[in-house]
Amino acid sequence: MRPSDTPGDVNQCGDEGRSEIPLELSSWNDGGAKQQIINFVGRVTKSGGADFVPQAQRIAVFDNDGTLTCELPIHVQARFLRDRIKALAPEHPGWKEKGWAVLQPVDELVFGDLHPNPCASGCIVER
Repeated sequence: MRPSDTPGDVNQCGDEGRSEIPLELSSWNDGGAKQQIINFVGRVTKSGGADFVPQAQRIAVFDNDGTLTCELPIHVQARFLRDRIKALAPEHPGWKEKGWAVLQPVDELVFGDLHPNPCASGCIVER
């Protein structure tokens, strides 16, 4: 099978003119979890299929261990970090004033506008 004939793990993040499609989960060991993910992606990306999900409604990605992870608006861990920093920021005005390099993300997370997805076009799993 050629990679372009099967569902893959193509992460479209501004790669509109991409000519190469990577092999499905090529860094994963063969096994049941890998095959289940490949089968699932195949079902939900097959236009006209019973399990088809339009691109605009695809809001889950497969994480490193094969679990589903909520990606939009932001990862759960990123939301926790943002909320915790917001809660602690009033007690630590130096975080913003001193501009420590290690705390630069504080500006973005607490005092700026955190974009929910670093990929402006929205990262999607696609066939």
